[in-house]
Amino acid sequence: MNRIDLTNLGGFPLEQDTLDFLQNSFKQPLSALAQLAGNKTILYGVEVIDGNVTPGWISYNGELILFQGGVAGADVVIAETPTQITFEDETVHEAYFVKVAQCGVGGAFPFSDLVPLLSLQNIWQPGDVKECIRDNQYITDNFDADGYGLNKEKGWRILSKAYPNSAGKTFVNYDPADVDFDTVGKTGGEKKHTLTANEFSHSVSIPRGDAYTGNMFQNDLRVGGGQGGNPQSPVVVKIGNANGVVDGHNNLQPFWVILKLVKL
Repeated sequence: MNRIDLTNLGGFPLEQDTLDFLQNSFKQPLSALAQLAGNKTILYGVEVIDGNVTPGWISYNGELILFQGGVAGADVVIAETPTQITFEDETVHEAYFVKVAQCGVGGAFPFSDLVPLLSLQNIWQPGDVKECIRDNQYITDNFDADGYGLNKEKGWRILSKAYPNSAGKTFVNYDPADVDFDTVGKTGGEKKHTLTANEFSHSVSIPRGDAYTGNMFQNDLRVGGGQGGNPQSPVVVKIGNANGVVDGHNNLQPFWVILKLVKL
């Protein structure tokens, strides 16, 4: 940061250039901080309480601007007020300029665009995804019907609204070496699965012999016959769906639902 060494003796020449140097020494670093905070960002205060907005500071267009408190309004109005002073040569010039922001109508931008810096402690880039725990009432209050964030969630969108193919699905890491996972956004798997004939084909081979003679099971086996009609050959019993109804079985892993959001 720029500085002036005031330790030298002999009478420091305080001139207009000196004051300009001092002003720029503060203005440039503060502008950098404003850029870091982001545009339309609340740095301090600016809270709506009972229809009124508290005083504070905001970052807008690369500047840190004092926000005057007052009645809450739809827009933020930025106003710069000059003050005239008389110079040593008796001329009068506008020299002091005070810039403030306040609620009003027909301003620079909607008041709802202001975002507290607290929500920007982690710097998110467009396309970043975050996970959070929110109840249904919170979702209703802070997201519209298309999943776009409102109020506290402005700048975010519900991931399943932005990417409908992601709704109700678990997530897996990208793996370019695996054909199933080599493309971000690729989907697969199924919630329920019905086994095909090749996936479900079981048989039990039951030998015939004197041990089964005379009992009901033996009589049942004789009805089916053995290989080549030989009553001593094994009987192969195929296992299938007795009632002919095919219904897929649950294929879900244990799950716990969370809300995923994507940064706009």
